[in-house]
Amino acid sequence: MERYDQLREWMHKNRVTFRWTASKLGTTGTGAAWLLKADRIPVKRYAELIALGFPAELLPRAEDRIRKGNPPIVPVWEQDSKATA
Repeated sequence: MERYDQLREWMHKNRVTFRWTASKLGTTGTGAAWLLKADRIPVKRYAELIALGFPAELLPRAEDRIRKGNPPIVPVWEQDSKATA
């Protein structure tokens, strides 16, 4: 049985709904469902779910996402002296 299926079975047995979970996390029911179905979730959300009583072995992997792509835009006056305006 897949992790998500085991989690749904645990939720059913313990009468835990996405709506209740969402209310505790400050998100929507859809957001809570997406979070629990994902392959990985932010460490902060993982800790919140553990605190709510979710079994760790049924939760997605806790991993903060490292953003890739363009570096942040830095104002000209904060750039090194070689930069030109």
